[in-house]
Amino acid sequence: MTMFTLTIQTENDAFQDGNAASELARLLRRVAQRLPVMDEGSGRIQDSNGNTVGRWELVNTSRED
Repeated sequence: MTMFTLTIQTENDAFQDGNAASELARLLRRVAQRLPVMDEGSGRIQDSNGNTVGRWELVNTSRED
């Protein structure tokens, strides 16, 4: 089984003045671009101003150690 978690805080300037939907879409596209080449991974999510606004993580929970 694979588990995916994503957290994005939308309270800073990059999401203000009607930009919330477009900024969120941009961030989701960036995360989605990384997923096809990964079985596992994680990373920071940075807004268009370069601020860290979240994290994502893809974990394969069924593998044996």
